[in-house]
Amino acid sequence: MRVGSRERGAGEKPRRMGILVLASAALVSLAVALPGIGDEVEPTEEPISAQVQPSDDRRIESRLRATFSSIGSLGGVEVTVTAGVVQLRGEVLSQEARELAARLAKQVEGVVAVENHLTESFSLERRLDVVWKDMRDRAVRALGFLPLLLVALLVLAAFVWLARAAGRRRSWFERVTPSLFLQDLLAQVVRAAVLIVGVLLAL
Repeated sequence: MRVGSRERGAGEKPRRMGILVLASAALVSLAVALPGIGDEVEPTEEPISAQVQPSDDRRIESRLRATFSSIGSLGGVEVTVTAGVVQLRGEVLSQEARELAARLAKQVEGVVAVENHLTESFSLERRLDVVWKDMRDRAVRALGFLPLLLVALLVLAAFVWLARAAGRRRSWFERVTPSLFLQDLLAQVVRAAVLIVGVLLAL
């Protein structure tokens, strides 16, 4: 009986060793498959700030409102900013204007995301109102240039008179040459030169 027990004990040792080897191999495979287990998480070099300043939101709102008010098709867009998230509401006249508003909002520094709730309006009254406003702005700008235009016309008129007066001074050209042909040619050259100077000054 003791001899049989010894033989069984000797046979169990290789099996135990095999089980230990298999268990070790399974643990190694699990560690390779899950490399994140037991690893330390390293902090990022540039941590993201969790502090949001209300002044930043107000700055973004002011910038976008000023930009939209200068564009006729975006004049009615309402802007609200919360923690860097821009919300656009209102009506625009085309899909292009809707996309333009979102694109401009994304370009402002400090904007985290843009929620575009703009809808396209098909109201004829609103479209005519935008056209009228654009025409009015053009007229106001034209009136602003009116004084300069009047000054330019006065300068040009003065030089036209000088050119004609210089062309009539035959005595000036008779001193240069006795030829009538050359005198007429010189008179034309002088008139042209005076007119060119007047045009340049008017511009």
